[in-house]
Amino acid sequence: MNSDPISRIDFPMQFLTRLKLLITVLILSFALFRQETVGEDTSQLSTGFSLKYIVIDPGHGGRDPGCVSQSGVKEKDITLSVSRKLAEVLRQKNEYEVFLTRADDRFMSLRQRVAFANQESFPPNQSIFLSLHCNSFKDQRIHGMESFKFDLDATDELAAELVERENAQESVDKFDFMIINLRKRGNEKYTEQVARILQKLLVKQLGVKNRNLHASRNAGVRGAPFYVLAWTKMPSVLLELGFISNDAERKKMTEEKYQDRIASALAKGIKKFDQQLPE
Repeated sequence: MNSDPISRIDFPMQFLTRLKLLITVLILSFALFRQETVGEDTSQLSTGFSLKYIVIDPGHGGRDPGCVSQSGVKEKDITLSVSRKLAEVLRQKNEYEVFLTRADDRFMSLRQRVAFANQESFPPNQSIFLSLHCNSFKDQRIHGMESFKFDLDATDELAAELVERENAQESVDKFDFMIINLRKRGNEKYTEQVARILQKLLVKQLGVKNRNLHASRNAGVRGAPFYVLAWTKMPSVLLELGFISNDAERKKMTEEKYQDRIASALAKGIKKFDQQLPE
């Protein structure tokens, strides 16, 4: 009989290591099996990326007002107005085909937004998805802009609270999100690139606080498990244009000229992203 205490310790450790390996293999196998219904079409993205289609998603709408200030300012109105302005600027340049998930004050579920973006007419290696939102937080001093890509974990308390609020319409399967996280690798570099460019231009041209700095593990692009970022096949970014809960920022976001500046900065950022793509 072997009474060596080290052997008795090694056995459970080896068992746990092998169990973890088995679970990883099963997850990867299941991800491949569910390729048609979950995550990213990496085969298309592996052929390169050429921007032709832009899907703009004005957050909330209809019976879902989003964040609402004490004075009655609604997130859904700001996001729709900025989205329309951005679409107009891009269409005037006639370089891309531009689509809105909603063009008026109507309710769209998160599932419907994803289904719109995942149409066959928007190939993942030729399209980007931009979801526009306004933020809110209990501390009214908080202000600034943020950009998000999909990640399993929120970067901080504020991001976690935001995810809970934005994902409230749909049930979230953590296991599916684990699979998506593995399969999103195909478009991750494009997502990060467009998010960084848009964030940088918005901050520079609008003179606002960059809330991505020191709040992200990934060089300026924050991560969070937003439903619309998880399930869209194309490179997808969620932009928080400012805090409705902050008096000064809310006032600016309701002004036509400021919304025009946001749209202009976003359009320039999209063009810059396109110009940096390898030919």
